[in-house]
Amino acid sequence: VSIGHDGFSLGNRNAPTISYAAFTPNFTGTNANNARGGQFWDGRSSDLVAQAGEPQLNPIEMGMLSKADVVSRLQENNAYVEAFQSYFGENVFDDTELAYTAMSESLAAFEQSDAVSPFDSKFDRHLTGDYTLTNAEQRGMNLYFSNQTSCTRCHSTTMNNRNGQGGGRGNNRNNPAINPATLAGSELFTNFRYFNNGTPSNTDLNNLLASVGAHSEFLNTGDLGLFDNPQLRQNDNSRGRFRVSTLRNIAVTAPYMHNGVFQNLRTVLAFYDHQGGNPQRSINPETGAAWDTPETPETVDNQRLRMRNLSNNQIDDLECFLRTLTDQHFEATLPPLRDGLSCS
Repeated sequence: VSIGHDGFSLGNRNAPTISYAAFTPNFTGTNANNARGGQFWDGRSSDLVAQAGEPQLNPIEMGMLSKADVVSRLQENNAYVEAFQSYFGENVFDDTELAYTAMSESLAAFEQSDAVSPFDSKFDRHLTGDYTLTNAEQRGMNLYFSNQTSCTRCHSTTMNNRNGQGGGRGNNRNNPAINPATLAGSELFTNFRYFNNGTPSNTDLNNLLASVGAHSEFLNTGDLGLFDNPQLRQNDNSRGRFRVSTLRNIAVTAPYMHNGVFQNLRTVLAFYDHQGGNPQRSINPETGAAWDTPETPETVDNQRLRMRNLSNNQIDDLECFLRTLTDQHFEATLPPLRDGLSCS
């Protein structure tokens, strides 16, 4: 997980990407079944502006003591002062709340820009005819959008907008659940809803937090996810559910899952194959041992996770496809292909 402002403090969650966060709808819903959107893993910030104003005052993240301290720090930068007064009025710094909101709106405006959400990955360029997928990437894309996998049940904006569910299992594994050619500039690879995929606890992180006496309540209860969202009517069915994250830039945003428990993309794919019911996928490739039990087993959405078994070659192809979801300006940061993986 991410390290805080002091260089050593740790949170209990993996920092979500801001890439394409601007497209996440404002939080709506009253229970686990209809909750959708919002920022952070649990949707506790209803919209982008609210989210942009939280990290500054979080004692672990940026550690500022008050909004007044944040505004005072902003005023130390003459360029900020000039820009704020130009956009928000000469008297913007006369009112702490006004100035703090102006900061949050400015950050949100940047997150809404094309610089943060450029839609220029190899996948996007393929859809516009500016890039030709390799054989492995093409096979991976076909498999991802097919009825053989459960990918699009959660990680497809387009499919879920069409029928509210995502790719069903179907009878013909070769029939595409979605025609990728229709997705240019619209596919965000998430339905913004909340599910429990059976992610195990990150025992290494939990042991580290316990050793320094941090997050004691979290260590006692586990991460309750959506259950702790103050906008939600609390119900046990919401425990352990987290908002489905975008898969854009997934290959350059390790570690994975809400708690950072998995270090590489192949492990994530193997985990979903295991959760999907493949009896041959019983070993976590990172530990060489059996998968740990889910952190919150009682709300795991087993039916949604169910899919046909994947071969090792199919997992390789899916990994190759997921690498094509990397924005062009991040392609130089893609990790080298792991041993045994060819994306040609």
